[in-house]
Amino acid sequence: MGAAMHALEDGFTHTYRSADGMSVTVVLNWIDLVDGVAYDPARDGPGHRAELDHCWNGDPLVARNYQLATQAATELLAAALDRR
Repeated sequence: MGAAMHALEDGFTHTYRSADGMSVTVVLNWIDLVDGVAYDPARDGPGHRAELDHCWNGDPLVARNYQLATQAATELLAAALDRR
């Protein structure tokens, strides 16, 4: 469950999203960026941006994504624990 929640939350911090934050428009690329061998932004997309991980920095976009990630994680746990 922890790995699933982490993956879900990363979907809010490692992506660009629509104005309402509900749809992914671009996934940021970490693997090819840190590999450093063959990273090509035109082919591989934008690289990872560490500042999007800093939920304490007061950026409104990051705060929105933090709120949405928290809501999504809460809903995931509620669904997993639902005994119906």
